[in-house]
Parts: sequence; structure tokens; C-alpha cells
Amino acid sequence: MARGSSEAYDLSLFETQPRLRAVNSPEKTAEMQEKKERRARNGRLASNIIISVLLVAVFALMIVSRVQLTELNDQISASREELAILRSETSRLTNELSAKTSAESVDAYADEHGMEKIESHQIEYITVDGGDKIEVSDPAPDGIFETIGALIAGWFDA
Repeated sequence: MARGSSEAYDLSLFETQPRLRAVNSPEKTAEMQEKKERRARNGRLASNIIISVLLVAVFALMIVSRVQLTELNDQISASREELAILRSETSRLTNELSAKTSAESVDAYADEHGMEKIESHQIEYITVDGGDKIEVSDPAPDGIFETIGALIAGWFDA
């Protein structure tokens, strides 16, 4: 503390003084109230627009997914019908093949074309005397040098 100062004994500094408030004029208060209401209306409008856009997007996605689901179901049913047709065609072709390759049909085909069953006097047996042997009719030369050598040797032998 500085000498000669009376601040230490000034108790008026510790007294509570009533705070002063600025009182707005009624026009200012109405104007502030109107601004608050305008902000609140704008906020509600923005939230309503966002919710509306989200709802429209959800409904659009639902419609698109239903359309895709319907198209896929149509493809599945078309594929099942095609599978049923192909299975019946396979069954028909299998039956036709087994009918054409049966023993009776082969015998009938042979009779129509003048073929007969083989009889025992038509069979000829071949017997081979001796062991197995291999004959080479025209031996190939081993290499180009041997071919040239055989050619030169043939000139001198003649």
C-alpha cells in the first residue's frame, strides 16, 4: 500500500450496488421479438423442407426397388419356364435316341438295307506261324552326313 492512500479504509468499494439494467424501448423489444419469431419460422421451414426431401427420396427408392424386384421376378419365372421346356426336350430326345438304338430298330434297319446276320460258315480264322516280327520296308537314313557319305560311296562303287 502506498502511504497517504485511503483505499484500504474505503468500505464503499464492498457495498453492493444495485445493477442497472438498460430497459429497451417497446419498439426495440417488439423488433427483437419479431426477429426471434422470424428465425424460428425459418428454422421450422428449413427442417420441414429437409424432412420433405428425405420422405420423397425414401418413397422414390421404395418405388425403384419394387420395380427392380418385379423385373427380377419376371426374369426368374421366364428362366423357370425355359428350364421346364429344355428338360422336356431333353427327355424327348433321350427317348428318341433309345428308340433308335434299340436292338429291334437296329435289326429292322439291317433288314431294310439287305443286311443279314452272320453265320458260322462266313467266319474265317487266320493263323500266323512263328513269332512276332517287324519288317521295315524303307529304312530312313540316320543323318545328313551319312546320306552324303552313302552317295559318295555309291559313285565310287560303280
